[in-house]
Amino acid sequence: MELLERETLALEEAQQQKERLYNLFMQAPSLLCINRGRDFVYELANPSYLDVFMVDASIIGRAALDVFPDADPAIVQIYTNVFETGQRFVGKELSITGDWKRNNSPYTRYFNLIYEPLRELDGSVSGIVTFGYEVTEHVSARQELEQNALLMQEMNEELNQKYLELGRINNDLDNFIYTASHDLRSPLVNLEGLLLALNKHLAGSITPQATTVLQLAGVSIDKLKRTIKDLTEITKAQKGVDDVREAVSFKEILEDIKTDLPQEYASLGALIREDFQVDTILYSRAGLRTILYNLVSNAIKYRSADRPLAIRISTSRNGTYTLLRVEDNGLGIPEQQLPKLFSMFTRLHTHVEGTGIGLYTIKRVIENNGGRIEVSSQLDKGSAFTVYMV
Repeated sequence: MELLERETLALEEAQQQKERLYNLFMQAPSLLCINRGRDFVYELANPSYLDVFMVDASIIGRAALDVFPDADPAIVQIYTNVFETGQRFVGKELSITGDWKRNNSPYTRYFNLIYEPLRELDGSVSGIVTFGYEVTEHVSARQELEQNALLMQEMNEELNQKYLELGRINNDLDNFIYTASHDLRSPLVNLEGLLLALNKHLAGSITPQATTVLQLAGVSIDKLKRTIKDLTEITKAQKGVDDVREAVSFKEILEDIKTDLPQEYASLGALIREDFQVDTILYSRAGLRTILYNLVSNAIKYRSADRPLAIRISTSRNGTYTLLRVEDNGLGIPEQQLPKLFSMFTRLHTHVEGTGIGLYTIKRVIENNGGRIEVSSQLDKGSAFTVYMV
């Protein structure tokens, strides 16, 4: 009687363990199934398996190839090998192609899977336990990143090629500008000499109309000389010529500029107020002179006729930068025109002589020296240029 009770209790405990194992099996978030025999008949499949493979519980008792008649041949071969050899198979990011939605549109999904041989007490293989989970989203995301990285690499290579090509074009343009400006000097000097000789030869016998023509010719020659000089400055700025750094005094450069202003502007130099909190800077002397000369001469050229000219030049420290600021109370610049202010040949006020090269040149000088330039302006109020120098 006691033996019978013990057997009954043992059977009940075994049944309970079986039920716990079954519940654990069915509730597992990973896909799990058991296939028996050489036909791989479904004995058990948990909800995760059914959901992932888009089937229902009716597959239980059916052969795998009956459930998936168009199964991926590579997977069928893996199953067969595991069954016949008794060796576990571990597949990472295993690609499986199938007609998952039964609409004659097969596509590939990716899984991390383990195929474990199911053995009987005598060691023989009677089936296979499948365990795993789908990683299609992960693989797709990684593949997309890899494709984007490849695309970025191709784009970078293309940009590098364009950069090199642009560098060659810029170099050719610089050489052209330099050659053109150089070759024009000699005939221009000859033309100026001929014009002076003609003036002397015709002195006292020239008509007023001819005098006007000769004066206009002289003005045109002066304008062409300024343009050639500006073009030369551009090539210097582009190539970084005269970029040797040395200790340069702001006040010394400014005083030199005052003495070099055109005759009609010379008296206006006295209207410049200075506030040099930083006296000197390690910079290209020619570069600093180009910057200050253009900003000061522009402030004078584009002054307002409605009020006395006022120019303030100051320097200060801002972190790693030395700030050079040139402020005026001139005509000002319309806000919509500020973005194109530093473009080559841009002239926003045409009532004054100019080539539209000066601001472009100083921007290149500043950037070649690792700095930048900013401008703020109000129409009929004035402008302020701030140069960040390193």
